[in-house]
Amino acid sequence: MTLLGGAEHLVVGAPLRSALAARVGDSHRAMADAIDAGAPIAKVVYRLAECAFEVTTDLVPVEGDTARMVCIMADVSARIAAEREREALLLAAERARLEAEAANQAKSEFLAM
Repeated sequence: MTLLGGAEHLVVGAPLRSALAARVGDSHRAMADAIDAGAPIAKVVYRLAECAFEVTTDLVPVEGDTARMVCIMADVSARIAAEREREALLLAAERARLEAEAANQAKSEFLAM
């Protein structure tokens, strides 16, 4: 309930679009449009303000009602930051390996003279 900034009884059943707009401004539009379309969403990452959320939705039958959309949002900001850092480290390691191979090749060519 922290993302939406309210107690459970104020958030559950409330329109998600207006709750997100009040909390994160325009960055919610792509996610809200996808939810409004009504098709289930499976682990799609959306950026909301400074955070990244993995969103999963599904239609769930409710007694006396046809169905309700259930939306689960998990903050994956730390995971995405770690993945980016890992990619940067792998790229740096690959560059270092290529430089070492080039230096080794130059040394071998020099010694072969």
